[in-house]
Order: sequence, then structure tokens, then C-alpha cells
Amino acid sequence: MDINNCPSCGGKIEFSPKDDALKCVKCQKIFPVEHHKNVIKKSVYNDEEDEGYKEWEGSTRTFQCQNCGAKIVLNRFEMSTKCQYCNTSSLFPIDELPGLKPDGIIPFKVTKEEARKQFAQRVKRKLFISRKFVKNIPNLELGATYISSFDYSFYTYSTYFGEREVERHRTRTDGTTETFTEIRPFSGTKNHEFSDIVVETSDKLSQSEIAQILPYNYSEACRFDTGFLKGYSVGYYNQTVDTGLKRAKDIAHARLENMISSEYSRVVSLTVDTKFSNEKYAYLLLPLYFINYKYKDKDYLNIMNGQNGNVGGKFPISKLKVTLFSIFIGLIVLGIPLMVILITSILK
Repeated sequence: MDINNCPSCGGKIEFSPKDDALKCVKCQKIFPVEHHKNVIKKSVYNDEEDEGYKEWEGSTRTFQCQNCGAKIVLNRFEMSTKCQYCNTSSLFPIDELPGLKPDGIIPFKVTKEEARKQFAQRVKRKLFISRKFVKNIPNLELGATYISSFDYSFYTYSTYFGEREVERHRTRTDGTTETFTEIRPFSGTKNHEFSDIVVETSDKLSQSEIAQILPYNYSEACRFDTGFLKGYSVGYYNQTVDTGLKRAKDIAHARLENMISSEYSRVVSLTVDTKFSNEKYAYLLLPLYFINYKYKDKDYLNIMNGQNGNVGGKFPISKLKVTLFSIFIGLIVLGIPLMVILITSILK
């Protein structure tokens, strides 16, 4: 539904995660958004031009606010921003975007109010988190943004070979049993289908950062509709589909190695050769909160999955907890050989 102002009171229209619909911020009237499921993936080798981001990378763009008509300037890799005159989140006309257009979107499910509460709850579970920080979490600045990503799927056929340790037993001439380790080869083949390997294509975060807040539930993805974007920022993609595919294959290869290794015990070496087929992708927008705050005169930036509340990034840690844990590990490492020496001396 392409409306920017409430037809009843003239108030701003924004997407409401709580109502899963558009909502007037003034009179609270609800307007539905079309939820077309089954996002269609395309072949990665189609003829569509995917390097439009290069036109966006080194320049700014000016367009007209959809609400008040004022001129708005977008910086590199921005698809939307708030109008400085009417404070409405305005989206650059999708049809005028260079390069790829979004195929699908996972709508926000966590509201800003819920995001603040969930952040406070989830940081308590973080290792080495400062207790003082947990008891007095500072004021959080939340930026609700849809980040660009490519969602890949493909079939794989792998051949592999490796070596693993096998424990063996044999009887000595004196009747006692001797245990020893033998290295044995193994090999095989494996077929696997990968349906949702997501590669981030935003300049705002890295693949390792987005990995901290995965997974997203891709069954809730909808075909792209600008209604979901009202009230939110949107980032443009910054790499080619082919570049993303290479990264997706690297992720798949690592997963395949883990799958194969888990089928054998005590693997010491493994070589996997994989062939890929039926390679497809969809350009998805994923909901994410950027959480900014200051603690002890230091600036922190965390991220939150806007669908399930998973939190990632670096947090204020307790140096005392880190020190005590290091001492504990050191005592364990040193304690084992000391215990062996003590037992040996007693047995003598």
C-alpha cells in the first residue's frame, strides 16, 4: 500500500512490527500491507546488470521527499533517509535505482521498545560482561535499518578422502594388553542441498558480525513491498552477485567439512572436492537494529536481529572476570602435570 500520510488525520504512516501492518503515528489507524510469501530466486547467471552499486558508491543523489516535496540528499549506499523538513522516512524511487532491485524482505518483528528490553536481558548472558554495566545500562540510541544481503541456494556433490585415528589393542607375550593408535584412510561421497546461505552485502557491517545474530527465519520472508520500509532506513548492496556467490561457496565448503568430519571419529586430515549446481539467489533486505551507547567515556556499537532479538558486537567486559578466568585456566593446565607427578611419586 503506497501511502505516506493517513487519509483520516494526515499523520505519518509507518510500518508497525507489533501490528505487522502500516500504522498512523497520530491516530493509530491500521492499514494492511500485502504479505506475498515464496520469494522467487533467480539464476546467478542471468543477464541482469548487478553492478549498479558502483554508480552509488562514490556519489550522492538528490530526490524529492514523498511527503512534503522537499529536496533530500542520499549519501553512498543509502536507499532512504529521514527528511530534514518533515521528519518522514523517504525512500529513493525503487524504479530509478541502478542495478538490482530487492526481491524479498523479512519485516521487523521486534519493536524499538522490545529491542531495549531484550538488549538488557540478553547482555546478562554474555561471557565476562561487566556487572556494573548490566545493573545500569546507559541510554541506548537505536537505528532501525534494513541491510542488503544475497540469499543463495544450490546443490552440492562432494568427494572426499582423509585419515583418522583408530584405537587398536593387541596381546603381549606376557598376556597383558597393549593399546595403540593406528592411522587409517577413509573416503566417500556426499550430496547436499543448501537452501539459505546469506551473504551480507552492506557497507555497514561484516560477514562475521552478521553471523553473530543469525539465524533469520527465511520462511517469513515476503516479496518486496515498499510498505515494509516506511519509517526505516535502508542500505544499498555493495558487491556483485558473483562475488557473493564465491563467499557463499566458501561458507558451504566449511559446513560440508564439518558435516563429513562429524561422521567419523578422531579425524586428523580431510580433503573435500565439491561441485555446485542449480545456483540461485534472491536479493533480500534483513531487519537490523544498530545500538549505540557510551559507557565509561567509551563509545560502543552493537547490533540486534530485528526479527528475533539476537545481539552481537563488542560489550563492556569486566577485567576482573577475565583475570580470574585466566588464572583458573592456568591452574588447570599446570595442575594436571603436577597431579600426574604427585600420583606417580605416591605409587612409587
